[in-house]
Formats: sequence, structure tokens, C-alpha cells
Amino acid sequence: ADAVITDPPCNLGLDYADYRDNRPLDEYLAMLSACVGQAHRVLRPNGSIWLFMGQNLQAEAHNVLRKAGFHWRNSIVWHYTF
Repeated sequence: ADAVITDPPCNLGLDYADYRDNRPLDEYLAMLSACVGQAHRVLRPNGSIWLFMGQNLQAEAHNVLRKAGFHWRNSIVWHYTF
């Protein structure tokens, strides 16, 4: 694939019908790592991943991406209210 765009739950404690969005940090990061690992597996060497992520765990997400072999290029910030 040339690009992967993923918007995993942000672990903010939001109400979803079939997902508990309030996981222990290690459990959440394991899920995120598995997701990013699969993206890395299917991407071409010059492919891109777009990871939608709230700022509460952005530093941890950066580490997950780096460990999977990605290079953080940029952040796109927008205003939203939760």
C-alpha cells in the first residue's frame, strides 16, 4: 500500500457501543503497536501512515511509530472540542 490512514480509539474514556475507551496504558499501547505493526507490514518502503491521535498520548504514539520503523515527519493540528 502507498498509504495507511488509521483513527484508533484515543483512550479518552469516550462511550462506544462495543469498545471500552478507558484501557490501562500498557494494554492500549499494545493495541496501538499491533495496529502500527500491521500498517508497517503492508506499506511500501516509501509509504506513509497517517495516525489520528489525541494529544494526551501523542508522545507515546511517536515512540510506537519509531519502534515499528517509521519516522515522524509532521503533526497536523486542528481545534476540536471534547
